[in-house]
Order: sequence, then structure tokens, then C-alpha cells
Amino acid sequence: MGSSHSHHHKSKSSNTNSVSTNNWLNTTTNAISDNSTDRQSSLILSPNPDPAYGCNKQFVSSYSCGPNTTLKTISLDAPADGKAAVFDCKSEYLNCTDGRLTIGDDGNVTFSKSDGTIIWQSGTSSVGLSKDEYKAVNGKYGRNYLLTGEFLLPGEFVGSPSGNCALLSQSTGKNTHSLDIVYFEPSCNKQGQQPSSTGEYGDITDQKKVQATYSMSQGPQSNENANQIFYSSGDMQSKAYRSKDISNSNSYISVGNYDLDAANLRSYSDTDINTCKTKCNSINKCGGYIYNNDTQTCNLRQSKHLYPENTNRVASANSEMFIRQLKVCNPNSCSGQVNTTTGNIFSNLDTDSPMTSRTLCGLAEATKKQRLLVESSLKQLNTEKTNLNTDATSLMKSNSNLDKGMLKSIAKQQGDLKSYDLISKKTKVANKKLVDVSGMEEDANLEMISNNIKNTAWTAAVLVSIIVAIRLSR
Repeated sequence: MGSSHSHHHKSKSSNTNSVSTNNWLNTTTNAISDNSTDRQSSLILSPNPDPAYGCNKQFVSSYSCGPNTTLKTISLDAPADGKAAVFDCKSEYLNCTDGRLTIGDDGNVTFSKSDGTIIWQSGTSSVGLSKDEYKAVNGKYGRNYLLTGEFLLPGEFVGSPSGNCALLSQSTGKNTHSLDIVYFEPSCNKQGQQPSSTGEYGDITDQKKVQATYSMSQGPQSNENANQIFYSSGDMQSKAYRSKDISNSNSYISVGNYDLDAANLRSYSDTDINTCKTKCNSINKCGGYIYNNDTQTCNLRQSKHLYPENTNRVASANSEMFIRQLKVCNPNSCSGQVNTTTGNIFSNLDTDSPMTSRTLCGLAEATKKQRLLVESSLKQLNTEKTNLNTDATSLMKSNSNLDKGMLKSIAKQQGDLKSYDLISKKTKVANKKLVDVSGMEEDANLEMISNNIKNTAWTAAVLVSIIVAIRLSR
């Protein structure tokens, strides 16, 4: 409420003195506050202290009866002293006192007049479990509505007739409060058991700021092994993979229509779900994504900001959460197929030694002894093969040396043959010459013999002649 005042004083000498406007504002405000009723406040104008003593005073005030109401004005001509200024809010008061705030079993909250005219409504329709402690009869006023002037302190509520929803006052900070529409849904049930009306762990509220928090210890509900990969052998032993043997694949599994309030790696708007998947594939540390079909928004997340590593997921009809599957680098004998399972199944597996590059699986593991014998025999065979190869190499080397020696011998022999042929030719020529010389010698000898014979014959003839002549001469 505000007010303004104008005061004018005119002296006998006709001098005019002025005082500032709003010179009586604080006094007026305090007096009205002390003299107020539900419908009107009145003020008898008797200035004290008097801002202009001995002068006739005019009173002008502007006020309103609440926010978004018509501004009203009070104007009293001088002299206003002793007159009553009435601040009238009767009609506004009637409007304010004729209201009712109601919550129904349909989840809708309405503010209406006594004649049923609805002035405002929440337009909500979500309801949950019918809880006796939140029925209207157990609320602050024992009914499902508040009348004008009634209020709720933090922790107090007005419930619907069946208790399937309620108006709950909550503290939001120092000297701040909120009035929330709440309802309750069943929480998780134990695996393998029939669902109960409220779930194994009671109920949870649909309010994002009021979520149930669970601490999971080792057991069927534990998520301590979330996004880890183990190899399950034929004898139901679990072998943990080394981190260096695990990497992201380009396949995803949907965990349902959920959202989760956490940090994003990257966000994309006006995109489709396939593009969202492609974006995640391009980032190595992207563990999955949440896609909102309504807003076409893609939020890429690390694994720690997605279910099941982060269990603070909330149901969202327009959102879908996708988890990136992992792949392994396996020994040849082990299957590389990765299947998802639950903590309940995993907890029933015995822990074995971790996977290594030498780990055997399946048939290779079953035939390990036989293969060791084969490998031993093969090793021995390879040794003998190596020795044989060594001997063969040595023999080949010796053979090569022999071949080289033989080639040299052949080459020398060929050289010798060439020399022999040359000598033979020379021998033939010499022999031919020798034969000719021998023939000539023989001819010469024969001729000499012939000549000797001739000479001898002539000598004999001569001697005979001489002898004959001698004899004749006798």
C-alpha cells in the first residue's frame, strides 16, 4: 500500500510556504498497519508530529488492495485535520475469502469460488499408490482442500480422498518453501518374486528432487561389476578380462524409457537416433546415449553417467537410454561373443584366475593333456627335423664343394685333353716324320748294303780276275 500527501500553508502575510510531498508517509503506513481489519482500515488525520504547524492541510493517498488490483485514491481537501481517511478493500476481501484450493483423485489441483467457478487449475493427471497416511482425512485440515487464510508449514499436506496424490509443503532453503504435487510409485521387487503393491523397498516419489536412494552391497542387486566382462568357462568358472583386452563396440542395447540427470560428453539437437549412434561411435570414451524422441535431442554420456553404473535413472516416456556394448580381444580358442547378464547370475559363478593371452577355452581346454603330448611329440619331431635339416645342409654344402671340385677336375681334364690332343697331333707329325726318316735310313742302309754287296762282288770279281789272271799268267 502506498500513499502520498500534499500540504500547503498560507500565512496572514500571504506568503506561501511549501513542504515536500510524502512527508507523512511513514506515519500513515504505521497507523494503518496498527488499525487494520480484514476488510478496511481507517485513519483519523491528526498529524503528530505536525509537518507544518498552524497550517491547513490537504491529504491525498493512493493505495491498492493486493497485487494486480485497481489503484484507488483518497483525496481530502483542506482542512483535512480531524477527518477520517478510509482505505476500503471490502470487495477484494470478498474475492479473496471466497476461494478454495482442492486436490482430487485425478491428480488435478483447482482454485475455485464457492459457486464452483474455476479460476485456476494445474492441469496435472499423474497419480500413484493409494496410501492411507496421505488420505485427505489424515491431512492437516482433515479434508482435500484449503480455504482462504489456511496454510501449510513444511512437512504438512492436504491429501486427495484416496491418498493417491497430495499437496505437500516442503522447505527449499532458508526461509523458502514450495508447494508440490506428489504421488508415489512402487520400487523394485526382488528377482524371482511376485511384485508387491509397494515393492520390496517401499515406494518412491515421482519428484526428481525427492528420489529413493539405495545402497547395494554384494549380492543379486549389486552393480559393482557393471560394465565389466568375464569369461564363463564350461565348469562355470568366471575369468576376468584384462582392461587392455576390452574395448568399445559399435553395438548398443536399450535399457528402456529412462532419463538420468548427469553430465554430458556432448549434446546435439535436431538430430535423429541413428545420427546420435554414429556420433557416439566416433568418441572412444562414449559409453552410450540418451535420445529424446520429443525434442530430438541427443545426449552422449560416459558409462559412469549411465545405468547401471549410475542407478539414479528416472522413468521418461519420451526418452530412451542406450548402453554401448563392449568387445574383447580373445585367444583363438575362446568365443568373442559378449552376452549381458544380471548380478544374480554372476554372483553364482566361482571366480577363477584372470584371462590371459594363453588362456584355453572350450575344446582346447578339454584336450589340453592330449595336446601337450602332441606338442611334445611335435617338438621332438621338430628337433629331429632341425637336425635332419642341419645334416642335409651340411651334405648339400659338401656336395656343393664336391661339385665345385669335380668341375675343376673336369675343367683340368678338358685342359689336359686339349694338351693331349695337341701332343698327339704333334706326335703323329713326328711319327710321320720318323717313319719317313726310317724309310730313308732303311733305303740308305739297303742301298749301302746293296752297294757293299756290289762292292764285295766287284772286289771278289776283281780278286777272282786277279787270281785267274795270275793263274793264267802262270
